[in-house]
Amino acid sequence: MAVSQVIAFLIGLVTIKLLATMGTSEYGKFSLALSLAALLNVMLYSPVENAFARFYYDYAAQHAERQYIELMYRFLKVSGLGVFMLTAIFIGFIGITGAKVLVFFSQDFSHLALYLSTIAAFSVLTCTVNSPHAMLNIRRQRNLTATVQVIEKSILLIGIWAIILFFYIDAQIALGIQVVCYALTLWLRIAFLEKNLPKREVKPLEVQVEMRQRLTAYSLPNAIGGVFYWLRMGGERWLIEYFLTTSDVGIYSLMVNIGNVGVITTFMLVTQFMQPIVYEKFSDMTDSAKLQKGFKYIQAYTLVTVLMVATFVTITALFSTQMLLVLSRPEFATAAHLLPIICCGMGFIVISQALAMTGSALGQPQAYLKTNLFISILGILLNFFGCKYLGLLGVGLSSVVSNLIGIALTLLVTRRLLKKQIHQNNMLA
Repeated sequence: MAVSQVIAFLIGLVTIKLLATMGTSEYGKFSLALSLAALLNVMLYSPVENAFARFYYDYAAQHAERQYIELMYRFLKVSGLGVFMLTAIFIGFIGITGAKVLVFFSQDFSHLALYLSTIAAFSVLTCTVNSPHAMLNIRRQRNLTATVQVIEKSILLIGIWAIILFFYIDAQIALGIQVVCYALTLWLRIAFLEKNLPKREVKPLEVQVEMRQRLTAYSLPNAIGGVFYWLRMGGERWLIEYFLTTSDVGIYSLMVNIGNVGVITTFMLVTQFMQPIVYEKFSDMTDSAKLQKGFKYIQAYTLVTVLMVATFVTITALFSTQMLLVLSRPEFATAAHLLPIICCGMGFIVISQALAMTGSALGQPQAYLKTNLFISILGILLNFFGCKYLGLLGVGLSSVVSNLIGIALTLLVTRRLLKKQIHQNNMLA
């Protein structure tokens, strides 16, 4: 598995290099489209995916795995259809009213309609592939998921390279290549997941109703928090587009993507490894011994995350200009001093998320809702004034400040949850 993850990491870096050949302006358009996909993910797909992962072992113990996964399939179908319907309505609205929206993508209606359709397909597929991937991971099929991930990134890399070699690449073509890639690997992931599932056992209707209720109750707080999270860590690109230029969006986004590969992707690999282990320990909340082991795993997970963030931020601080010149074009390196600042802000986010696994494992993600809302509102305000008066530097600094405060508040909430759980265990004893 480790070899596959290293290969996927290296392919990700090469992909950034190839995509950067489209230039700062087109890369900015590409990034704005990615931010729309990110909004859909944090608002809908990611909260539900986390909920499915959290309660998987509960229903596996009841031999209801297949019905549980089939519920996930229904969610993916309905949500995907809903996104395409909303996109069609939005395109129709533009066509009827002649509204001038998203003109930086295209001023021609037919081209804009195709652009938005491509963005919708990309958004649905890039979010959908994560759900069967998470279910394979929760079933401890890590070598399989790592292999599929390498295949996916390889197809994407070959597609982008071929287009650049024989044609040219812009934001829309880059999105189209990813649509094809994710469609192929979605089919592959579902096929592998089906192969690993047990035969269907019919359960009472009450069990299915309970599944929906638990998933909804667990997902909703994360969905609300996710929207605010996007406003400060995805919506900032639209502020840059408004106050500065599309080229500035491209420069900023390339640094964020480097941070994604170095910080977020690495963090997600650690999370994919630790999450099933932790959630299995918390599947029986009355077993104090298992809970104690689960808390120790969370402590180790948080420590690894801190060390990982510190290492990558140090590397970017020492070699930011060299990294940008190797991974992009010279025009992207004009703001190389921002790279360690941006990566530091992203690192503080994943440290907060590592701390928040305690609440997720205890089935209380809503405990962090007020904290997340406060930090998101603070981040939005800092992004607005920072971008307006300090440009890209202001956006980077606002991320560092707001997310550092986020770590402190998340730690306070986590400690409160731990004390409450310890008290409950003592009462049971």
